[in-house]
Amino acid sequence: GFAEKGWLNIVGGCCGTTPAHIAAIREVLKDEKPRQLPEATHGHVVSGIEPLVYDDSMRPLFIGERTNVIGSRKFKNLIIDGKYEEIARAQVKNGAHVIDICLANPDRDELADMRGFMQEVVKKVKVPLVIDSTDEKVIEEALKFSQGKAIINSINLEDGEERFDAVMPLVKKYGASLVVGTIDEQGMAVDRHRKLEIAERSYQLLTEKWGLAPEDI
Repeated sequence: GFAEKGWLNIVGGCCGTTPAHIAAIREVLKDEKPRQLPEATHGHVVSGIEPLVYDDSMRPLFIGERTNVIGSRKFKNLIIDGKYEEIARAQVKNGAHVIDICLANPDRDELADMRGFMQEVVKKVKVPLVIDSTDEKVIEEALKFSQGKAIINSINLEDGEERFDAVMPLVKKYGASLVVGTIDEQGMAVDRHRKLEIAERSYQLLTEKWGLAPEDI
């Protein structure tokens, strides 16, 4: 019935489904067409367990920054003490649309901390996550645990295309949106002309070289 109504793209089995059962499904559905995807873009969408479809009417978009060891001494100490269960849900209750996760404590193993925290946070909150790190290995570890489409914070052209080349393969492999800073080899842009110049260069690289959808920037 679902197939006849045009609701399905994929039909299959699960653990223990036999080849005979899959063959029977195929026989029943062989003349049904997959659901046709809309041609229009869906706009800016990220997700945790739940999706977040955001547009201008939602501004400002609230990012919970209390799960950032650089910005919160309390969070830094909770991570040191291994008290992962005490973090993140309060921010969502207080209105955060997404949660920023930064474990870059120079005195600790960021990769291990990210792995430990991500295993817990995905059980506690349903909102999308912002992966805040300059280490590609840490970013990849976080993306492995993300339930949906995360946001990577951030990349820029400070070292030329080096950062783009390091992060974009992860974006293509795991799926993510990107925060892109208006910084290039000359430094941070301080006036609108330089900001636009860097933004246009970044946009061109991401959409043309890497094939990233514009709505994911």
